[in-house]
Amino acid sequence: MDTFQPYPALSGAVLIDNSTYFSAKVLASTGELEPLGVFNLGNFIDSLILAENVCLAPTTAWAPDESDGLLFGPTKPCSQIDLSQLPSASLTELFETALMASLEDLKSNPFLPVVGADRRDVRHILLGWLSEVGSEPARFLRIYSGKVHETDIGTEHFLAGLPSLGNENASPERRLAHYLLRTNVAFEISASIPYSPHSNRIQFVCEKLHQSRSASLALGLEMLKDTEIAVEETLSSELPSLGLRCHLPLALAVVLSGASNPSEILSRSIELRNTRAAKRYRRWMTQVVRITKVGTLAEQRTALRELKEARALLSTELSKLLSQRSGLTQLTAIADAVDLSNLNLEESRTARAKLARQVFDRAVPWLKKRKVKKRIAIFLSLAQKGSLRTLNQLLGRTFKRQLKDHELARLDRLRLDHSNQIRRVERTMGRDVEDPR
Repeated sequence: MDTFQPYPALSGAVLIDNSTYFSAKVLASTGELEPLGVFNLGNFIDSLILAENVCLAPTTAWAPDESDGLLFGPTKPCSQIDLSQLPSASLTELFETALMASLEDLKSNPFLPVVGADRRDVRHILLGWLSEVGSEPARFLRIYSGKVHETDIGTEHFLAGLPSLGNENASPERRLAHYLLRTNVAFEISASIPYSPHSNRIQFVCEKLHQSRSASLALGLEMLKDTEIAVEETLSSELPSLGLRCHLPLALAVVLSGASNPSEILSRSIELRNTRAAKRYRRWMTQVVRITKVGTLAEQRTALRELKEARALLSTELSKLLSQRSGLTQLTAIADAVDLSNLNLEESRTARAKLARQVFDRAVPWLKKRKVKKRIAIFLSLAQKGSLRTLNQLLGRTFKRQLKDHELARLDRLRLDHSNQIRRVERTMGRDVEDPR
């Protein structure tokens, strides 16, 4: 039996929630940090750099405007899925499948948002929607598009500025039913476009990932996670006296290190996306995923072998890059040359620039001398810049305020959940290729 695919597959694409983009947009405009917003901004930037196209989940409640022109447009990387273009039968099947999955999740998924809802009433709401969706699926699209209140602070602020959709004062039961419907529609679309969920959906979606899903972004992010771990471990061991620890996603942190104010975050992300290394990587990953879907068994095995070889090569090159020859062991001596305890962060731009430049100059020549594989160049580039952005983070250049310890712990838990999701999808895809059904 063919797998139900409610939306046409889009090569090299990734699906994100609207709330992920809203959260990233608010943080990029205000610079105010909170752990869910940081996670969502990092998630969005990872998608922007590693995926050919970033598709936002469907909704009729919001559409991009002039303020989104950097990212949305005919030749831009982001677009919004339009379910109104689907045939009525396909739209009905999508909603019915999502509602049936919601009823099942209500019974079995332990990671529902806590809103004090009576599950019997939630079930009644879902069954009511199920009975009406078949008659007018286009009208039901408006119900589906209502505001999701189980979200982060940044998205709440963004939603407050949108026109009323009639569900702002919904009961806890209706809010939970809506959360289930929206999440499961995205999950069903992920049969065609891999899904990278919002912070408030990570654990819920991980619980559902026993099903096989397309994994183009997941494969790319897996190597990015390997790079993050290598950078974190090296910095923690080489610079214990400075108490450095990397809590931020690596791509986000590299972007922040090159941004003098929050308004530059998204434009810097586009610059990183447009580097030759990032473009080469996206082309290769798109080809690998295409082969794993439609290639012969021999081609699929070759694609998986390439992935394993790329990961092994990445590990080797990271070890070399982050070794003593890269100059990281000299960071403490460089930092000691500037009295950090007495450094006036507002008046010492020259001192900070000098410190960062010395670190950067030590790392760049060594990398340029090495002949690295084009496929992993983007990750080595991020790892190389990781030392620079960490010092910028230390000197307080990037943020208006520091995240508190309990907020950092929450951010780390989210990142762990995301990594586990990625690994589970990759293992599933690997089994399917090795033993195709």
